[in-house]
Amino acid sequence: NQQELKNYELIIARYLDVQLDSTNMSETVASFIWREVPVEIQREMRLSLDEHCVGSAMQRTFESLRRWKSEILRKGGDSRLRADLTLELCPAPMQENTGLMKMLEDIGIVDRKASIDYQRRIWRLLEGKVREWRDEEERALVVNSNDLESFVRETLSGKLWWGALYELLQKLGFPMFDDIKGGKRADLLPASLVMQEFEQNVHVSKGGGFLPKERVPDFLCQITRADNTDGGCGRIWKAQMVKLMQKLEICGYVHCPEGGRRKAKASNAAGGDAQSRGEALKDLATYVWPQW
Repeated sequence: NQQELKNYELIIARYLDVQLDSTNMSETVASFIWREVPVEIQREMRLSLDEHCVGSAMQRTFESLRRWKSEILRKGGDSRLRADLTLELCPAPMQENTGLMKMLEDIGIVDRKASIDYQRRIWRLLEGKVREWRDEEERALVVNSNDLESFVRETLSGKLWWGALYELLQKLGFPMFDDIKGGKRADLLPASLVMQEFEQNVHVSKGGGFLPKERVPDFLCQITRADNTDGGCGRIWKAQMVKLMQKLEICGYVHCPEGGRRKAKASNAAGGDAQSRGEALKDLATYVWPQW
């Protein structure tokens, strides 16, 4: 009404006085970085490692493994399959991997661009694993083809390889780009640098080349150069900041499609599950900051 229009500036001031209250903002920010962000990361990680989750990194790995096995049997039969499941010599510079190491490359567990030191770490882990899994009468370091899926499943249990971690970071809207394909982005980290951090991570070294799932928050702290005051999963990046601003209701929806805003608020009001509630960090990673 007319009276409200006359007091328009006063109404705005009162609203902002509540919204920008430092105490409420501090509580919201603390809850966001110490509870909500870790829960979001744990959820995405759990889905990525769930073999039965459609489209997950783990499911696609086993699909690739089955296709690989069928293709090898079609081309060379049992003798070729046995050769490709044998752990050959330790990786060396300027030398292509063969046997079991080549199989892990083919299905995406070991990246073809991985350093020699990292590949050797994987090889040493496999050496011990193959000795445990080979048949009693077998002298060579070879995995029985009937045990192949179980062997890979045990090797990857509760761990992330580089390919799975790369996909997880993308789902979390981490500011990273694939520099191997060319190009340069001043506002994003090159994937090769993050991969190098992964290979040199102390927990990856102890895990034989794989990152234990419970150490993912530590890895995020490492690559964001966080300290003890920066939250449970390192310093927040752009996608998280946009989501935090939406939670604080301070310019969080500026430049966001109106349809996306209505959908997010409707799912919140309906009390949807954690997966559907609000906007995904991956979607918020493409948010364009206003010029001002």
